[in-house]
Amino acid sequence: MDHRKDTNKKEKSQSLEELIKLPKNGFINEDTYIDEAMNMIEHGKSEISTSKLRSMYGQLCEITKRYDPSAQEELSKDCISALRLLRIQIIYSMGRDDNVMDFIKDSHLVAYICHTEKEKKSGCYKLLCRYFEALVAFHRFKYPKES
Repeated sequence: MDHRKDTNKKEKSQSLEELIKLPKNGFINEDTYIDEAMNMIEHGKSEISTSKLRSMYGQLCEITKRYDPSAQEELSKDCISALRLLRIQIIYSMGRDDNVMDFIKDSHLVAYICHTEKEKKSGCYKLLCRYFEALVAFHRFKYPKES
């Protein structure tokens, strides 16, 4: 077996383990999520396409429309299943595009989705949505001409 392939597999598996860990400062909060999103877009090394970012955000919006997570304090099983599917789709996109990989790592989106799944609280879900919306807004500001 090719040593480089073996090393690459090991790096990717370590990378996946790191994806689900919250950053040192923990889960986003009401007071800091806007600044975190702004800093991530301003200083992140990623140049994700607007269409890819909007597509991922659209999937999250679809979950909100379909399951209305704010209707109850705890997320439904269907909503959690939809979040898991979103996480899988994001990880798939990461495997296809290094820019998506960098963006997701810098933004901690997979870790925040995992945390929301585990906590099962609508408050976590709302913050996740607001953070994602802020990422989209700041990305649009920084890259206004991209379609």
